[in-house]
Amino acid sequence: MLKSPLPLSAATINKQYYICKNALKRKYAAKLFKLGVSKGEEVKIERIFGKSAYVIETGGAKIAIGRDIAQKIFVIEENHGGKN
Repeated sequence: MLKSPLPLSAATINKQYYICKNALKRKYAAKLFKLGVSKGEEVKIERIFGKSAYVIETGGAKIAIGRDIAQKIFVIEENHGGKN
């Protein structure tokens, strides 16, 4: 049974997830793509500062994003689709 995607902001700290889609505006999605945040990539929340800032790890890089961005990146626990 496949679980439905959840926003990155609702994910558990230090648990591996896979990005399945995003609901970001094109310019933000393009910036994050350049940093390695794209469909099929592994992502893990390293730390949450308060309720507004997330430090995530993807592709060996650590990136800080805001809660508003984390709410628009959707992840799943298992990678069924790959990077396609």
